[in-house]
Amino acid sequence: MQINPLTEAQSGDVFLFARSNSIFNLAINIKTWSRFTHCEVAMRDANGWLVMAASRNGLGVSLYDPDLKGLALIMRPVMPFDQAAALEWFATVSGHGYDWA
Repeated sequence: MQINPLTEAQSGDVFLFARSNSIFNLAINIKTWSRFTHCEVAMRDANGWLVMAASRNGLGVSLYDPDLKGLALIMRPVMPFDQAAALEWFATVSGHGYDWA
């Protein structure tokens, strides 16, 4: 079943990306033995807008507007997602740089 990620994604959904536009993504494919090169967690803000919790290459750890380029799969957890607890933890890493290691 296909959904519109921008309107139907729920907080806690995991977006998996398969991007092949760089040598770094190829390295991630080889290192992880996966076709996926990146993941982000969907969250809904107080107004219901979709934001993505992620560490983006060159930008670091933060909440971002959705960028669906290379989106390959969306996974929905079966356990309830505690967004408040997730954001509390996320605040401890927000602002950190992207960590290749």
